Amino acid sequence: MRQTMYHPTFKNFPRDFYTLFMQVQEDPRISLSEIARRMGIDKRTASAWWKIALENRIIIPPVLRRKSFLNFRENVYFLKVKDPAKLFEKLKNNKEIIYYTVQTGFSNFGITSNQPIDPPEDVILSGERSDYYVSTPPHCSFEESVKVIQKKLQSLEEIENSPSTLIYHDEHYPWDEKDEVLYEEFCNDI
Repeated sequence: MRQTMYHPTFKNFPRDFYTLFMQVQEDPRISLSEIARRMGIDKRTASAWWKIALENRIIIPPVLRRKSFLNFRENVYFLKVKDPAKLFEKLKNNKEIIYYTVQTGFSNFGITSNQPIDPPEDVILSGERSDYYVSTPPHCSFEESVKVIQKKLQSLEEIENSPSTLIYHDEHYPWDEKDEVLYEEFCNDI
């Protein structure tokens, strides 16, 4: 009888990606052997989980991003369009647009541009992007999160204004061709 090697896949692999993510969140330079020790699993298991998490983009490695100085501003547009594929074909050669996304929810098409543009169809929300900020959600079920939100809403008497966590820099950052070459070389491969 011929034995076949078992290849774990995203669907059939027992895992705890949230705990793995939190280990990296707490210590970005943590080794796989330390992750394995903290999670009480074999190093090969930690390595396999890590590989699956990266391949399926559950955990995304760090990338370089330009901060929102005046010379690096990006504009984000959330649109409601009739045909996202047709709109993409219409806009794909626009050099000012640096990123497109098809999505679900309150809008079905997103655009990021390096200059303000006048996108076609219905703009639901738009504005300048601030410095990147990644929030870390707590590990709980949807039902638990709804209960937490409802509890907060029930005890809410007054909405207090608080300073925005969005960060903008109202100055230019010195940047030359050498900086651009280094950025392009390393921006998606740290």
